Amino acid sequence: MNSIQNDIVFDNRIVQRNIRSGRVDRTEYEQYLASLPDLKDQCEDIGDEIYRSKKPGLALTGEFSSNEQDDE
Repeated sequence: MNSIQNDIVFDNRIVQRNIRSGRVDRTEYEQYLASLPDLKDQCEDIGDEIYRSKKPGLALTGEFSSNEQDDE
């Protein structure tokens, strides 16, 4: 297979379907994963930017109403 075909067949979103259908052998997929370059040093860690920030809270204004009628 050429590089473009590999990218399509081994695409993370559909590779499990391709393995189940027999289009891809699991051993072939593992070899493909092993052949990928390690790009860890070229990545930027953005975890702190995402997980350290406060999560948006829920603010309620006005009166609470529900579909159920209150028993008086």
